[in-house]
Amino acid sequence: MTIKKLGKYALFLVLIVPVLLFSKIEFTQKVSKQNAYINETIKVTLILKIDNYHNITQVYFEDYETSDFWYKKHEEKIIVKNSDNTTYTYSYLLNAKSSGKFVLPKQVIEISNEEIRNYRRWEKIYSNEIDLDIKPTVENLSIQGDYEIKAFVDKTEINESDSVKLTLEIKGSGNIKDIKPFNLDLNKQVVYDNKPIITEEFKQTKYYGSFTQEFLVIANESFTVKPFEFTYFDINKNRVQKISTNPIFVNVNKSLKNSGDKYWVKYLFLTIGIIVGILGVFIYLNYKRRKTQFEMPLVVKIKKAKNDKELYKVLISHSNEYDFDEVIRKLEENIYKSGKNRVYKKDIINYVLEN
Repeated sequence: MTIKKLGKYALFLVLIVPVLLFSKIEFTQKVSKQNAYINETIKVTLILKIDNYHNITQVYFEDYETSDFWYKKHEEKIIVKNSDNTTYTYSYLLNAKSSGKFVLPKQVIEISNEEIRNYRRWEKIYSNEIDLDIKPTVENLSIQGDYEIKAFVDKTEINESDSVKLTLEIKGSGNIKDIKPFNLDLNKQVVYDNKPIITEEFKQTKYYGSFTQEFLVIANESFTVKPFEFTYFDINKNRVQKISTNPIFVNVNKSLKNSGDKYWVKYLFLTIGIIVGILGVFIYLNYKRRKTQFEMPLVVKIKKAKNDKELYKVLISHSNEYDFDEVIRKLEENIYKSGKNRVYKKDIINYVLEN
């Protein structure tokens, strides 16, 4: 053994042995709750705490690993340094794919100290595992949480052939994004409904937000809006809850003389205007979609995926936007059960572009 090699090994021992003997590294996985209902969001926090004695300059955490939950990043990495140690914090939001008992697997992070004489030593640090119990909701209701509902109109009295705007609002906590649009059933009136506007914000341990849907009603005679009903699983009371709005009566003032011709002319122009507006929006959106579809970040990620595992990670991260369930199932069999399913990226890309 040459003196040069002996010197390199001696340098390695001088740098590493004191670190192993006198310093401390902790990598901890925590969750906001270990018992939850299906569709209830769980926040998971990863905390890496390193004594400054390590002199760590590189920390690498690729992505959260779990096959039983949908997940997305909640906050960007937070680094807090003080005189004794440095803390790295990562947070994600998880939603179970099904009910049952699960184990959040150990997460791995890689760290490295300063590069000395072109030598950098990487070390893997593993977190703890966590047991989770995901329970189904009663009657398998897809919406859970705690909500309140109301409906109101901008005016309760209009003239014949005029319009009234009706607004439906649902506010509270839970998986608000999964609430489906409502229908307004009025047989003798013309009804136009807008796509619901959903806002949500994750605070502490829950999603809070609102669901708002507007309707435009053109009426030629008085009418009553029947109560809207909304059923969900109340996780606070542990039972099915049904809430509803109050009925709304709108009075329509009839004209003193026959104005049928004027009404139909007005209705015709209103209808033409709405149709032209809808066509204009459709043409613009179609043009914009065609212009940008081949620059979609998701398409690029799919093309760059080198193997089943990389493709699996890409599809999992966008599963809330597209129906990838069948492809994900095949990839999971290939990765975890030595399956031999054929998965063609070309077919996946065509599906993304078409939707």
